[in-house]
Amino acid sequence: MFISARLLCLGILLVGLMSGAKVLAADVPNLRGTYTGVLLDTASRTVRGVSIPYIEQDSLRRLSGDMIIDGTSNTRFPIAGTVAASGVCTCIGRSGETSLVYQAQWEKLGNGAGGLFGSASFQSPSLKSNGTLFLFRPMTAGTLPKPQVLGNYEGSFRSTITGVTGSLAAQITDGTSNTFTVNLAMTNGRITTPYVCAGDVASDGLFVGMGVSADGSVAIIRGYIEQDNLRGGLQLIGEVQIKSAAGRPLDTQSIIAILIG
Repeated sequence: MFISARLLCLGILLVGLMSGAKVLAADVPNLRGTYTGVLLDTASRTVRGVSIPYIEQDSLRRLSGDMIIDGTSNTRFPIAGTVAASGVCTCIGRSGETSLVYQAQWEKLGNGAGGLFGSASFQSPSLKSNGTLFLFRPMTAGTLPKPQVLGNYEGSFRSTITGVTGSLAAQITDGTSNTFTVNLAMTNGRITTPYVCAGDVASDGLFVGMGVSADGSVAIIRGYIEQDNLRGGLQLIGEVQIKSAAGRPLDTQSIIAILIG
C-alpha cells in the first residue's frame, strides 16, 4: 500500500505539472504572422521602414524570422528570440558585422491584430546605434468587406490623466501587407507631436494601430471609424495610449475626428 500510495502521489504530481505546462503554453501570446513597422534612431531622429515577412513560433516560445530594414540598400537580419507569457520578447540577430538586440513588449489589439514595441540596439566595429522599433501585425483576414476609411481626419484630443486638450490631425493612406499608413499629429498650443503609425480596420469599423514619435514614445491606437449621422461622412472615435519604449504608461488621450477629404 505504501508503494502504491507513492506511485499515486507521483502520478498526481506529473499530471499537475503537465496541466500546468499546458496552461502556461496556452497563456503565451501567439506572435506568428507578417509585420510592418518603423525604426526611429533616437540620436539622429531619422525613421526607416521595417518588415518581417513572417515570424515563426514553436511550442517552446521560441521565435524566428528575417527582419528587413529599409535604406539605401535593404539590410536583412535573421533573428531568433523568445516570448514570455507576460508578452516580454527578446530577439537577437546579425547581418555581416552588425549585431542586433531587440527588447520588446507584445500588445494585443483585437481581431488578430497586435504589435511589438521596444528598444533596438545595433552594434558593429564602426557603429553603435540605439532606437525605438515597433512592429505591427494586421487583423486576421475575414470574408466581409472592410469600410473605405482613407483620407484626412481633423478633430481634437483630451488627456484622460491631465485634462490637457488640443487639436488632432490624422492622415490614413494605403499601406502594404494589409495595413494602412497613418500619420497622426497632436497639437497643444505651439507644440505638435507627430507619430508615424501603421494600422488596420475591421468590417465593423474597429480601428487599431501603433506608431512612434520623434522622441521615441509609442502610440497605441484603439477605436472605431463609423458613420457620423449628425454631420455625415465618417468619424474616428477612440483613445491613444502613449507609452515609453520600455512600456511605461505616459498618457492616455481620448480622440474624436471627422473625415474632411
